[in-house]
Amino acid sequence: MVNSDHSGQLWSIMVDYGQLWSTMVDYGQLWSTMVDYGQLWSTMVDYGQLWSTMVDYGQLWSTMVDYSQLWSTMVDYGQLWSTMVDYGQLWTTLVDYGQLWSTMVDYGQLWSTLVDYGQLWSTMVDSGQL
Repeated sequence: MVNSDHSGQLWSIMVDYGQLWSTMVDYGQLWSTMVDYGQLWSTMVDYGQLWSTMVDYGQLWSTMVDYSQLWSTMVDYGQLWSTMVDYGQLWTTLVDYGQLWSTMVDYGQLWSTLVDYGQLWSTMVDSGQL
């Protein structure tokens, strides 16, 4: 037969091992929960990186929009410059016509002077001074 002292001790050891096992199971569940939270944290970090990437693309898009507005402004200034060049060419043409007109006026004055000398000549011939 088994001595009752030994059986009580054996029972006590088995209970202790049962409690130890129960504690280990609890730690296992705690570890499993921590792993789950770790995976959750890892997922949140992944979403954070995704968010960061989306923000970067948003800033890139914003920069591209700024450059497109700058380009649009430059095109507007280009059209303004083109219009100013057109007016400059028109002004040059008007100046050229002005010079032509001035030359014609000079020839007109020369012609008028020649006519005056012709009339003077005619008057002198008619009066017998020549």
